[in-house]
Order: sequence, then structure tokens, then C-alpha cells
Amino acid sequence: MRVCVIGAGVSGLVTAKTFLLAGHDVVVFEKDSGLGGVWGTARAYAGLTAQNPRDTYSFSDHAMPREFPEWLTAAHVREYLHSYARRFKVFERIQFSRLVAGVRRVGEGADARWQVRTDAVGGGEERVESFDKVLVCNGIHCTPNVPELPGREAFERGGGVVVHSSQVTEESQLRGKRVVVVGFGKSACDLAMLGLDAGRACTVVYRRAHWKVPSYWFGLINYKYILMARHSEMLFRYYKMTAGERVLHSVGRPVIQLMWRAIEGYLKRRQHLAATNMLPPASMQSSANCNTSLESDGFFDAVKDGRMGAHKGEIVRYHAGAVELDNGARVPADVVVFGTGWIEGAPFIEDRFRDRFTDSSGYIHLYRQIMHPDVPDMAFIGYNSSFHGQLSSEIAARWVLEVYNGRVRLPGRREMLREAEAVLEWRAQERPIGRARGTCVIPFDTHYIDQLMRDMGLSPKRFGANFIKEWLMPVTAAAYEGLAEELDKVHGPVSAA
Repeated sequence: MRVCVIGAGVSGLVTAKTFLLAGHDVVVFEKDSGLGGVWGTARAYAGLTAQNPRDTYSFSDHAMPREFPEWLTAAHVREYLHSYARRFKVFERIQFSRLVAGVRRVGEGADARWQVRTDAVGGGEERVESFDKVLVCNGIHCTPNVPELPGREAFERGGGVVVHSSQVTEESQLRGKRVVVVGFGKSACDLAMLGLDAGRACTVVYRRAHWKVPSYWFGLINYKYILMARHSEMLFRYYKMTAGERVLHSVGRPVIQLMWRAIEGYLKRRQHLAATNMLPPASMQSSANCNTSLESDGFFDAVKDGRMGAHKGEIVRYHAGAVELDNGARVPADVVVFGTGWIEGAPFIEDRFRDRFTDSSGYIHLYRQIMHPDVPDMAFIGYNSSFHGQLSSEIAARWVLEVYNGRVRLPGRREMLREAEAVLEWRAQERPIGRARGTCVIPFDTHYIDQLMRDMGLSPKRFGANFIKEWLMPVTAAAYEGLAEELDKVHGPVSAA
């Protein structure tokens, strides 16, 4: 089987490796000149660090070096991904600086193939290659989201600079400047602190505050023990709950509410949320999602002390040397950094297929966040953003391989569509803030991974009767090593045919 993998970030690398080890002919197209996606030198903003502690950000069969720090820098992640690609011989399968310009279906039925057209970045020959399967791993961090606002031309003519957070790759870009950062995610807050340190002045402009998680709670407890273990997910209502979870969210509801009040009370005090006017509009229980991020060191203190300006609102217009907010205020600015995230989607796929899984509002409708029943020979890995992003991508890649191996039996079309819609509708009603266009599984990371494991006929429990490890310890990829061998034991080896 000839397989096209689009993207050489975390999801693309683990997908390529999974299919290569299964004996398939894999070609990876990467638009950047190096691998890594958001961790690559082309897109990693200055000061970027992982939100995950070291042992929770690795693949199951390739341990993160122990000498690496607990909070990995972009350089550490790149080094790790390079060693992974070399070890599993993915490097030689990657065509760098190749932008996927078009993916179209040719032929019908059993003879149908995908034609993938790529362009050389910077100019050069166009190529068209044919594949049996297309695995879309361009990720949800693909196209920078920078809104078009009036007055930009005059602002830039006067020496002003407008950039996306991913384009601030050197501290020198902000040095001595009056910096305005738009957004409240991790990249926005990180770069606001960089702008405060390197620039003349820094102001953050945000529409909505989101909950932030400290790396160490009470200065002692690594957050992985609080929010990256199975027990923590039980504090949230899931759309499909076990009997124990139903009891917990009915009879035990007062206890859960008390716990959430304690958690939010700690964050309010620690982060000065009342003094800074940065209290999120909804409870953490009802709004934890892909906008929930690690706290940027010193951010809330800087706002409270007045060293950093903060405005709740939006930029509506540029002026020479300033930006105008929706309340009429003008903020002096030399550099405007948009930490406003990314635009999800795969514009290179021909409309007749893309319209099957993307609605008019940009929401992506996929069974298990991976596949649409009308396009079964195409899958999406990495469209399941989570706190355990590398692990959810690894398990999703294995799931796709097992679907093509015939060892995962998918339900009928109607049931697949009904399930995909049920998840989206539940999030819209229960967790309307930060739905990430249907590509987010936070805060139900392990629920989601368990679901994929059960689909493959494997036990989601990784430590048997060891309750402490299973429920109280952080989930790490090492517990999922050897899934190929497990699958062979359960289903028998895959036939050569």
C-alpha cells in the first residue's frame, strides 16, 4: 500500500513510523525546510516551551532523554523528534519544502487512487504522485490566524510591524519596541512577557480570559499529578459516563462542587484574578478545553503591578504608531503580535470531499476525530488536540492502521455520522467555550484514548489491578509500548495480502 502523509510534525512523524514498520511505502510531504511542525525553527516562537512535563511528552517506544529539563524548550523537542525520525528511518521518506497544493480522487471503486500535487516552496517544479491512502497530519496549528483590520497599510508605512506569534522567532524583533500582544493563550502570554522584558512597553489585548494552570501547585506539586491523571477527568461530566461517573456526578455532586470551588479559589488568589480583572467568564469545570494552558511565569504579577498594560476588548483599527480598541482607546504600538491561534482545515483537498467533513462554520465532523465514512481512504491524525497530544496522535495512527488492516471493524455510515454529530452537539451545549472547531478532546484525553483502545479490542487499563498507577498517577506513553504485539496476540498476525 502506498501511503501519503501530509506534514512532518509530531503527528506526521508517528504516523509515518507506524505505517513504515507495518511494511507500507510511505512518502511524507513537509512544506517547511525541516521537521517538527510548530517546534520547527520556522515556526517556534522565541522562548517556546512545552506545556507538558518531560515524561508525558514522548512516544511509547522512544523515551525522552533523562538529561532534558522537566519543561522542554523547542530545541529539546526538535532534538527528540530528529532522533525519533532517524531511529525509525522516517527521515529518508520526507520530502522537505514541498507544499501540498491539491489532493484529488481519480478513478472509481477499487481502482480509485489519490493524486497529490505538490509545489516546491520558493519556486520550482510541480509534481503529481499517486497514492492508495492519504493521511492528513498538517495539524490544527497550520495556517496562522491574523485578522485583517483597517489602517494596516498606514501603520506599516510608518514603520509598524504586524506578525503572528509563530513569526517572532528572535527576541531582537521586540527589543526596544512598544509591543501590543493580542490573545490570551500560552503563546500570547509568553510573548507578552518577552515583550515586557525586551521592549520599551508591552500591552496585552484579549477578548476573553481563560483558565491558566501553574506548572507547580502550591509551589510543590507538578501539575501532571493533578490534571494529567485519570482521576482528574472524573471531575468533568463526559458525554458517555461509566456507572461510577454517573454516581459521582449525581449523588457525589456536592463533593465535586466543593473540590472545584477549592481549585478555582486557589487559582483566583494565586493569579490575582479579581485585581487584574482576568477572571474567566465560566467555571473551570464547564470551560476547560484547548484554550486552557500553562501559566506564563510572572504574567499575572506584571499585570497586577501595572508593569504590563491589559485591555479586555479587540483591536478595531490601526493608526500610525498606535492601535485603536473597540472602546475608543488608542494604545501606542510599534509591533503588534497576534497570538490568536490557527485556522484548522485542509484547503488542498478537493471541495467535493472536504465539504463532507467541514461545515459552513468551519467545524470538522469526523468519527473519533479521525475519519469520515464517505472518505474512508483518507484519515486525519492530530485533529484530536489534547494535553497528551503526542500520545493521542500515536494511538490514532495505530487505530487507522488497524482499520486498514481489517482488525478494527467500523460501524455503519449512519452510526458513524450520528456519533460524530453527538460529540459536537454535546460540546456545543455542555462546553460551548473553546470547542476548537471540533478538533479538541480536552479535558477528556484518556477517555478518548480508552475509546480508541477498546475499538482495537485492547484493554484501556495499562496496569491491571494496580489501582494507584491506573487512576492516580499521570498517564505516560510508556504504558502503551508494544501495541503491535498486543494486537497480534488478540487478533492474530495481519495476513500478507
